[in-house]
Amino acid sequence: MLKFFLMVLMLLPMTISAKEPDVVPYLDIKRYEGKWFEIASIPNIFQEKCVSGSNATYSLLNNGMIEVKNECTKADGLKDQIVGIARIDDKKTQSKLSVSFVEIFGFRPFWGDYWVLGIDSKYNYAVVGDRNRKYAWILSRTPILSSENTKNAVEILKNNGFDDTKLKFTKHL
Repeated sequence: MLKFFLMVLMLLPMTISAKEPDVVPYLDIKRYEGKWFEIASIPNIFQEKCVSGSNATYSLLNNGMIEVKNECTKADGLKDQIVGIARIDDKKTQSKLSVSFVEIFGFRPFWGDYWVLGIDSKYNYAVVGDRNRKYAWILSRTPILSSENTKNAVEILKNNGFDDTKLKFTKHL
């Protein structure tokens, strides 16, 4: 019995989840709409083919969902594009969204976190991540973000427990 109790005590810290990342208190979706350039990311597997020019365009739909159009340039110089849908999961803050790029017969079986962790007051740059801290994006309305704003964005990620050493900076031609 003592061995079992000690084993449970050893495994307990692994079952307690870490505090979720902090999101912005309120995200104005209408101001967030439009084109954003990826400045840096802790990329997901779908981004491995992208070598430059990554950007996303968000468009509010009549049904309250958001169309998400991601584009990038591959190593062969060809453009790659994927279109998905985002839904607002937290209606109070509008800062916690989920995104799906897979649709099967009208059903979307896979959704990923898209949490807005930081945004400047003019909506010129944003910091986005997921609850498990596996993926993150620093976005800007322009292909170049000032070093001060980039530093602030990286700090937001670090303060939320993201590993900034995994950040890959995006080339824009």
